[in-house]
Amino acid sequence: AQPFSVKMVGIIVLGIITALLVQSIDFLISPFINFDAFMLLINIASIGILYPSLLYFFKCFDSEDKEILQAIKRRVLLKK
Repeated sequence: AQPFSVKMVGIIVLGIITALLVQSIDFLISPFINFDAFMLLINIASIGILYPSLLYFFKCFDSEDKEILQAIKRRVLLKK
């Protein structure tokens, strides 16, 4: 059994890229916004959008991940 696969390296690299991009966004926006809670929300939204988008773009989702996303989608649609 291998604890790490080649795909895990890509996921870690995408996490580092996401962190660098969010840091850049924070650096560009912070001079204009003095409210720390608002900056926190911007950073959370940036991570929440960038990281899954990069994972999808670079096809890092396994079949199990897709099943989990489908189950979440079904659960959300049933509650509406």
